[in-house]
Amino acid sequence: MEFMKRSIRLLGIIFCLIIKGDLSRYRREIYFLIRHGLNTYPYEYIFRYNLENEVIGLDEITGNNYVLHNGRRIYFPISEKYTGDMIKKTHFLSVIEQDVESPHRYLDQDEDMSECIFFDVGCQEASLPLDFVDKLKHLYLFEADEEWNTPLSLTFKEWNEKVTVVNKFVSDSNSNGNISLSSFILQLEKEGKIDLEQDKLWIKMDIEGSEETVFADLISIMKRSKCLKIALCLYHKYTTEDCIRKMLPEEYIMRTRNTYMLFQPFSKDCRYPFFRHGVARIERK
Repeated sequence: MEFMKRSIRLLGIIFCLIIKGDLSRYRREIYFLIRHGLNTYPYEYIFRYNLENEVIGLDEITGNNYVLHNGRRIYFPISEKYTGDMIKKTHFLSVIEQDVESPHRYLDQDEDMSECIFFDVGCQEASLPLDFVDKLKHLYLFEADEEWNTPLSLTFKEWNEKVTVVNKFVSDSNSNGNISLSSFILQLEKEGKIDLEQDKLWIKMDIEGSEETVFADLISIMKRSKCLKIALCLYHKYTTEDCIRKMLPEEYIMRTRNTYMLFQPFSKDCRYPFFRHGVARIERK
């Protein structure tokens, strides 16, 4: 029954693309889906990874489980939710997301992160900045769920003097557990912790569809900062890419990869053209 459901959905996508005259545009992705079935990442690179290769360790002092990520430990909360299988799957998917061929990749392959001030908005386990935290000037981790406080402190304990965890939902206001990223940055400037004229700022956003709201709030900072780069997710809503392009200040350029995601193919939001760019890279011209 599940196979039939997925096959019918795929046929519907193909038929719609034919009617719209866009089948050739997504030929590579459709060819993959015909051979392998529906998948968020319709590219052969995903087969380089194997969930069974994920190995979990236990910190006997704290009781937290961890996985090894490029030789460094990523800790997880002690809870019924984060079973061994869930931990393996979480890390497995985060690695697939950041493959050099992935539409979800945030950084360019030769990205220079030295002395950057990095804002990981929607960090959860924060596997991305763990790869280069030693190069950063400071790291701000935004994670509203306080159950991640202990795991994050364990993961980044070697660099705790330059890592700050913020337990707030990032939005465009400062109320009811929310925090405006622009006001947060302005407060850091007021305290002398950031120089918008000199510092290299890097903002990564993966906030489940709130990217448009937070981006709009950031525009005043973008206009003042001389060296700001942003990577934000476009795929949560089908309207996001167009909205971000319309709001983009004239001093900035936005680019996307020539690969796509098929996000939640059975949801009502998954509509023509079905395939979406994963991440936008935004920086000064």
